[in-house]
Amino acid sequence: GFFNAKNLDRVYTAEDFTNYLSSLICNGILDTYGDNFSITADGGLKITIGTGKAWIIGHYFVNDAPYTLNLRQYVDESLSRYVTIGISCDVSDSVRACKLEGNFAYHENTDTKTHLTLAAIRLNGGVTNLTKSNITDYRADEKKCGYCRCILGKCKVLEILASLDSYNKTVTELIQRVIEMQNRLT
Repeated sequence: GFFNAKNLDRVYTAEDFTNYLSSLICNGILDTYGDNFSITADGGLKITIGTGKAWIIGHYFVNDAPYTLNLRQYVDESLSRYVTIGISCDVSDSVRACKLEGNFAYHENTDTKTHLTLAAIRLNGGVTNLTKSNITDYRADEKKCGYCRCILGKCKVLEILASLDSYNKTVTELIQRVIEMQNRLT
């Protein structure tokens, strides 16, 4: 892939490019941009979603200003329920977009739509005010969302770094034992 065209003998689409990017960049949110889509209770039944950037199957979504979402429409007077907040990427021909979503349906990925679940908000029956305790943050959960570290997640560098941390801890413990033994001998 990707050669310069001569007399239009090469034609590339957005899908060609996103397929390439998705082989390098993991799905998830970038921890280096903005507020990482933080979710905070904003008084009453409103929540604020912070700024952030996400990659989903080679496509990206940017939220460059805090976004306030009123969850009043999801409250039931007697039944409790959860509202999930996330980012979806819909590649179907009729949509072709990534966007923030909030509803009380479970987000299941399909052939044309992929979700990153940022948080779940518990709406107790008749609730009129949300607090931090109502919010379950899923941004670090790799099964629901996860953080994107470019190619690091694809080539197992994160696992290698975790192993190095373990080795460093072992070396530090061994050095401490040697120091203790030297202290006993002197």
